[in-house]
Amino acid sequence: MKWQSSLQLRLSLGFGLVMGGVCTLLIGYFARVTRTESMATAREVLLSSVRREAGILDSQMNKAMDVSRVLAQTLGALAERPGGASRDEAHAIMRRILERHSEFLDIFTLWEPDAFDGHDARYAGKPLHDATGRFIPVWNRAGDGTLRCEAALGYETPGLGDYYLLPRRSLREHVIEPYAYPLRGEQTFMTSLVVPILHEGRFKGLAGVDYRLEYLQRLADQVHLYDGTARLYFLSQAGVVAGATAQPHLVGHPRDAQLAAAIGSSRERESLLTSQGLLCATTTVQVGSAAEPWRVILTVPVKAVTAVADRRIALLVVGASAFCLLGILATLALVRLQVVGRVQRLTEATEAVARGDYGTEIHIPGPDELRRLAEAFNAMTRHIAASLKAVQDSEALRVNAIDGSLQFYSLLSMDGNLEFANRTALDQIDASLEAVVGRPFWTLAWWTHDEAVQAQVRQGIETARDGGVFRGEVSFRARGGAIRITDLSVSPLRDSNGTITHLLSEGRDITDELRTKRALEVSEARYRQIVEDSPIGVFRVRVDGAFEFANQVTLRQFDCKTLEELNAHYGHPETRWPSLGAYHDYVARLKASGRVMGQEVGIRLVDGRPRFHALYCYLDPGKELISGFLVDITEQKHLAEQLNQSQKLEAVGQLASGVAHDFNNILAGILGAAEVLRRDLGGDPSRERLFNLIISAAERAGRLTHKLLAFSRKAPKVSSPVNVETLVKDATEILERTLDKAVQIRIVAEPGTAWVTGDDAMLLNAFLNLGINAGHAMPEGGTLTFHLGNRDLDAAACAQSTFPLEPGPHVEVTVQDTGTGIPPEFLDRIFEPFFTTKEQGEGTGLGLFAVYGTIRDHRGAISVESRVGGGTTFRILLPLAPAVKKAPAEGAWDAQGTGTILLIDDEEIIRVSATAMLERQGYQVLTAENGSEGLARFREAAGGIDLIILDVIMPVMGGRTALQQIRELDPRVPVIMCSGFSKKDDLANLHALGISAFLHKPFRSLELAEAVAAALKAARKPEA
Repeated sequence: MKWQSSLQLRLSLGFGLVMGGVCTLLIGYFARVTRTESMATAREVLLSSVRREAGILDSQMNKAMDVSRVLAQTLGALAERPGGASRDEAHAIMRRILERHSEFLDIFTLWEPDAFDGHDARYAGKPLHDATGRFIPVWNRAGDGTLRCEAALGYETPGLGDYYLLPRRSLREHVIEPYAYPLRGEQTFMTSLVVPILHEGRFKGLAGVDYRLEYLQRLADQVHLYDGTARLYFLSQAGVVAGATAQPHLVGHPRDAQLAAAIGSSRERESLLTSQGLLCATTTVQVGSAAEPWRVILTVPVKAVTAVADRRIALLVVGASAFCLLGILATLALVRLQVVGRVQRLTEATEAVARGDYGTEIHIPGPDELRRLAEAFNAMTRHIAASLKAVQDSEALRVNAIDGSLQFYSLLSMDGNLEFANRTALDQIDASLEAVVGRPFWTLAWWTHDEAVQAQVRQGIETARDGGVFRGEVSFRARGGAIRITDLSVSPLRDSNGTITHLLSEGRDITDELRTKRALEVSEARYRQIVEDSPIGVFRVRVDGAFEFANQVTLRQFDCKTLEELNAHYGHPETRWPSLGAYHDYVARLKASGRVMGQEVGIRLVDGRPRFHALYCYLDPGKELISGFLVDITEQKHLAEQLNQSQKLEAVGQLASGVAHDFNNILAGILGAAEVLRRDLGGDPSRERLFNLIISAAERAGRLTHKLLAFSRKAPKVSSPVNVETLVKDATEILERTLDKAVQIRIVAEPGTAWVTGDDAMLLNAFLNLGINAGHAMPEGGTLTFHLGNRDLDAAACAQSTFPLEPGPHVEVTVQDTGTGIPPEFLDRIFEPFFTTKEQGEGTGLGLFAVYGTIRDHRGAISVESRVGGGTTFRILLPLAPAVKKAPAEGAWDAQGTGTILLIDDEEIIRVSATAMLERQGYQVLTAENGSEGLARFREAAGGIDLIILDVIMPVMGGRTALQQIRELDPRVPVIMCSGFSKKDDLANLHALGISAFLHKPFRSLELAEAVAAALKAARKPEA
């Protein structure tokens, strides 16, 4: 009876706790559902309300933006009409808009200079215009409400900057942030909606509307939700308050922390979140194509939303408590009647099963859980009996499985004696289990062939007994006496408490496997040797870019010594491909076709040197590895680039030759005409000055043409006395027209001689190359200085130089810039061919190499000093030339001559000026425009021509062809050839045809007179 009472009490208390817990869960669930429904309803209400308010804002603001847009389009169309536009029409349009929209404060348009009708100058200084005449009217309302128009002479929005520049820079519509505007004596908050006026993508001006924000404040104050606790806010795109329920003082101020939390970090068009005890609904309003939207925010305290739900929950708690108390009382009676006796019968049956009687069953009547519990108990006992039999069967199966395994298994005692061995182990030594059980494992027939093996096995047993695991390759004697190799292991076996009770020995015959492995190692070594000795790069990389293998050629191509160094510098695709996009395209092609053949890839090594490779790759079947060959084609690329550069220079030379020819023809005519007029000056000093000015300008132009030919490498290589100071001045003249104006060029020449022996064209190119490189090193401007001086070198100084210098006086030219400088690691390679520090495609790497070659060809020396950020200095030494005699000054030719001269030239200015010069010398002159006409005149004269002056390059028939036909008609007639451009080979060919002289255009009258007199004298000498 005491036991029953005790069980009854425990069940009743337990049920009471369950009932209390259930009631608590139900109350909590109902509270949660009620609060959730309240919050869901509030969210719908807030979202609906904020969308409605946003719709009103969207309608008002976009209407204003539409008006601005239409105004901009209309004014733009007016400005594009033929004949210009009427500014009065623009005023009429703006006035009508302001009359129709009372909510607009201003209607305005601001134009770029001369962008409206092109007549700004006519309106300069007049009303509604600025000092330049720009069209800038603003229509607004005066204090009494009347409409008026005035000029917009300032574009500063208070606190926001110049609103005219916003659309001008972005060419987009803009909504100006809210700002205060004085209207009728009061500060009125407003915003401006501006639209750019564009024509063919160019900015012409802007049009806009000023919109007052009082309307938004009224909308905010009309919100009344949740007993007046809701608050509506309008925020501009920058977060400035444009309207706030019951808080007009916030208008025009940036949003506070509470509003920032209400918006959150989301960029969604709409959001709904809870922050700082407020339920916040936010939506955006896009005004025109402005960059950022406005925001409308509606907030309500969470407490106001859940107030009704909280009252319902309090009533539920009272009802649930009463229900729980009644349930506990009812349970006390039910337990006493239905539970205690049947539980006692279940207890007795359970005790029988615990004693091992798995056949015990119990039968309890009734439809309740205790009957089902009794049935489950009976099923459990039957399942336990079946499971016990299954365990016994499984144990037998495991023994049979181990016994039939192809691997060696044996069970050892802790002292190493054999307790069990499977059939495979016994068959290896042809023994029975009874013959080996109980004997020390290391003394059995498997290991008796070698005492060292027995010691090894015994050591393995000791290792396992100490808790370790032994594993190793051990030889054993198989049936028939053959010695084979087994992969033997000895490991401890533990019971449920972790105590080692037995040792397990396992073995697998790996004799055949080892033979195969050794054969594979030999084969792999041969293959690796072939790959390592390959004359081209062989590699394997993962798809992610890391190298897994690279032979020695591949390592040398990347200037690396080990695979680790290769991966450290080039293990990522972006380090050896022009871009990640190019690498991904390459991988996509590999995955699509399985191979890529001959793809060219250009990279820069870590020291800046360019390197070009041709790839021949295959994608492994797993599509995770790429294997292939790498061929270095850098030298081929450099040769191709050199050929391309040579072709470009050839094209420049062709262009320069054509320009020089035509320009020299013009200069020859100018010089000739000027010298013909010289005798008519009458000694007037002012006319003499003008004449000298013409002669000087023409000669300077001729020298400039010569420089152009020299720079294009069309002038023949010569070796003659050269004034280095003159060449430097010529180079600076070209550089001043070539380099950025921010680069200042100075020449500092010390007293002394600057004459050397060499090719002036090559030296000029060298100075130009150094000057151009210096200009590139000063992208922000700087100073380029050429310093000239003399320096005597003794034998010791010459011996220390790597250049073939000889003792004696030298000209020293220093080229110094204030540029970015050259990194120290590049200084030793700066004169190498194709080496450049510029980006791919911006330099050939041949400029300084050519300078180096030029200076060495002139038996000189060049060196470089540089510091990063401190500029670069090149020092050039050139051996001083012997004393040079100056040529006599140009004079006048006073001697007179006789004879008939045929002048053949396609330029009329040459024919006219040369004819005048020759006729003043007493000659009779016939002229022709081309070789064909000249031949005709020569035939007509029938031997009456004493001398022919023949241009080389002419239309219809050139001078060379005409000379050949003249020689066929008369081999003895003297011929003087002239041209504005000629090659050395051409002159040799012309002299072979028997010309008397060659004149380079432009020529002076003295040169012409001397050449004509000499040719006639030579032709008439036999007659004397």
